[in-house]
Amino acid sequence: MFVVETSTSTCSALRAAYSTFLEMMLILSLYFSVLAWHSCCKLNFRQQFIELLFNKLLNGKDGMKTLQQKNDEHSKLIAKERHSALYLFLSLFPIFAIFGYDFYQGVVDAETLGFHPAFVVFGTLLFALPILAIGQMLILPSWLKMTLYVCIQILFISLWFLDGLLWLAIIPLIIILGILQYQLPEIRKSAEQNENAT
Repeated sequence: MFVVETSTSTCSALRAAYSTFLEMMLILSLYFSVLAWHSCCKLNFRQQFIELLFNKLLNGKDGMKTLQQKNDEHSKLIAKERHSALYLFLSLFPIFAIFGYDFYQGVVDAETLGFHPAFVVFGTLLFALPILAIGQMLILPSWLKMTLYVCIQILFISLWFLDGLLWLAIIPLIIILGILQYQLPEIRKSAEQNENAT
């Protein structure tokens, strides 16, 4: 009788771990499909760039200046894409940490957090995406934005493990909204300058 109960609990733990693993794979597949779609959109830019290259190179020096400008713009776009991918990974990191913890706890037959996976995904995205969007608008050095975002995500992950304190995760969002309100006139000026430059 004891052997049967142990086998049943082991099977249920393995089923829970397997379902968590499948949910993680679903999230990863969604993430990589978004990245693939994003890279397909870049193909149109590359095609336009090649057409510009063939058209302007025939014009001599003017073509070389235009080519250099396009190369500089392309380098800036690549740097922005790298930063965006890193921020996206950091946004999804709490999901991986919580599912990984639950998977580990399920394997060693310990108590898991017990949150429904949809709640974890929804809560993480509801927290991370507004902070990510607002953080991109703030006028701060990029290294400071990255450091603050990592610290906020670590705080958010740690609050999942403390009972009843998940509501404290809203405090960084309130602080970031306050900084945004303070910097809003400067952000508008820089946006107007960018519009006038183009």
